[in-house]
Amino acid sequence: MREITVSASGESIDVITELANEELAEHSCPFVIQAKIDIVIDEICSNINNYAYDDKSGEITFSIDVADSTATLVFSDSGRQFDPTVTDDPDVTIPVSKKKIGGLGIFMTKKIMDSVEYAYENGRNILTLKKCIAEG
Repeated sequence: MREITVSASGESIDVITELANEELAEHSCPFVIQAKIDIVIDEICSNINNYAYDDKSGEITFSIDVADSTATLVFSDSGRQFDPTVTDDPDVTIPVSKKKIGGLGIFMTKKIMDSVEYAYENGRNILTLKKCIAEG
């Protein structure tokens, strides 16, 4: 398992993505799955960076563990409490010009990952995501 704590800022996305890609490469993760996980990392970090801390600074703790062909990613922050697992999915049949902004990143995360779980413990949002990285 690898873990890092970074500031909730734009730079965090690249740092977390690089760490995840190193761990995934060590476990021979196919590129197509790695690319999907990269999208999820971008979406989750962007949401934390933009919404969790209002105008205050904050941090994101990220960990990744790969075992039994499953990558487990955990994002943790002490920002505003938010459970993405209970958000309504956007209506993807509406033309883009009529859509309201927001919700698509969480929707994509739910579709890409095999498991999305949320907990709020000791003042921290904990989002646990799992993805099978085996070919096939």
